Amino acid sequence: MAETRARAFPRYLRAAFALLASDTPHHFAALRDTLGAMAIVIRLGDEQPLRVCIADGAASVTEAAHGDVALQLGAPALDALLHGEVTVEEAIAADRLAVKGKLDEVLIFLDALHIWLHGALRCPALHDLYARYLTDTR
Repeated sequence: MAETRARAFPRYLRAAFALLASDTPHHFAALRDTLGAMAIVIRLGDEQPLRVCIADGAASVTEAAHGDVALQLGAPALDALLHGEVTVEEAIAADRLAVKGKLDEVLIFLDALHIWLHGALRCPALHDLYARYLTDTR
């Protein structure tokens, strides 16, 4: 039986950061410079929250509940975002994605997300990873 998307998410997220760093290093550097020491916490469904930060030039994805910006979404919302069925703004407006934090830190996160998306568009291997995530998990 296939692994659930929520359970597989940490592994795929780590792989996505590694691909961005290796295939589009200037986007990864811009992401690192934008986020600085900020930590983003992502909670996908009922799974343990993940703390994402870039320290010492490498992305770190660990289980932890504390960070500067917190994201909460369900697996269906993540699927819709990855399939391009909704934008981040539409997901927020529809209460499918909750973003919490100080306004200036949320804006920094959104800038970093914009950089991520620009890098992802230029990284075919990342597109392949997303496709595997969506087909190999349930």
